[in-house]
Amino acid sequence: MEDDSTSKPQELRTRQHREEINGVPTEFAVTIFADRVFIVVTQLGTFGTLVEAHQKDTISGRFQPDIHVRLGRRDDPLLLVYARQFLEHFGAPLGLPVLAALGLKDRSSDTFEAVMQRVKTLVSTQ
Repeated sequence: MEDDSTSKPQELRTRQHREEINGVPTEFAVTIFADRVFIVVTQLGTFGTLVEAHQKDTISGRFQPDIHVRLGRRDDPLLLVYARQFLEHFGAPLGLPVLAALGLKDRSSDTFEAVMQRVKTLVSTQ
């Protein structure tokens, strides 16, 4: 009989990508840990603001996110929109909260759509 406590931990895989979005170099990284999904999107070369999002338990069973800025800009509602969408599309289906590191120069809706599409691709290749 094999002892599970000595089994090798699951190997983490980080998917990374770099592309230009609306003329701005953008770097992506996605890692799915056992307890959360970590998503990095930066056009600044740094992590930027760290935002955590998890799904609250509700009696109705409806999706209700709980989002908190952990480090960085607390006055930027766009970052909360990104975190909510990351949770709804990538974290909640896996039953995991999301920690997002966001450093964005371009705040356009075209950039938002391109970022969501790229992160979707990176998550699906995990």
